[in-house]
Amino acid sequence: MNGLLFSAVFTLLNGVRDSLPFLLAALLHESGHLLACRLLRVPIRFVRTTVTGAVIGYDPSSLSYAREIWIAAAGPLMNLAGFLVCLPGECSRSRALFGAACLSLSLFNLLPIRRLDGGVITNNLLVSLLGPIQG
Repeated sequence: MNGLLFSAVFTLLNGVRDSLPFLLAALLHESGHLLACRLLRVPIRFVRTTVTGAVIGYDPSSLSYAREIWIAAAGPLMNLAGFLVCLPGECSRSRALFGAACLSLSLFNLLPIRRLDGGVITNNLLVSLLGPIQG
């Protein structure tokens, strides 16, 4: 969700040459969400890129809480997989940056903040356990 903004800040601080691993980490993140939608047979209405990342449009009202949790978790899980692939052995600077980008993007998106994946996961988990808020 916030991969492009994350990449833009990194590019401003470190230059264009090192920004490609962060863009690839953001692409990997969003592809995780798309793959989860595909595996769960959730129709995708649109995919838009914004300054903060990508917006994937689907109808959440047609999903169970568990399925929405899986879709939200798929992006950070793909980034975690990207990080784990970069761990073994010695690696190039680009590979190390890609691993760092994947890990930081995954951890950042798991924060329990409303617009982040962690917020979606937390909200759906709490509603599924405690029920919707009445009022």
